[in-house]
Amino acid sequence: MIKILAGILGIFGLLNLNDPDWFVWTPLYLQPIFILVQYQNNPTLKPAKGTTMLICVFLMYLTFSGSLNENQEINKMVGMSESERELFGVALVLIWNILFLNFEKNKKTKA
Repeated sequence: MIKILAGILGIFGLLNLNDPDWFVWTPLYLQPIFILVQYQNNPTLKPAKGTTMLICVFLMYLTFSGSLNENQEINKMVGMSESERELFGVALVLIWNILFLNFEKNKKTKA
């Protein structure tokens, strides 16, 4: 399930390449894939913990600022404004990170 969700988020990252602020959203959505690849090469949770903290800070910034870019045109897509979709996307990546950290931590304690 962790790998499937990472793959879906990776597809979201590739779909954001044509966005004006692709440099923010593409790396954010590709982060779970990078963490999985890094973890397979070197099974330590430090990079995942560090990026999870950065994503938490980013989520707080988006929550309190309302949007990453104030000049964005507010449009409705799937019943959500641009700001709401951005918050939802960051929340999805944060949830993936928390699930990954808990899953790997539990796997290590059982072994």
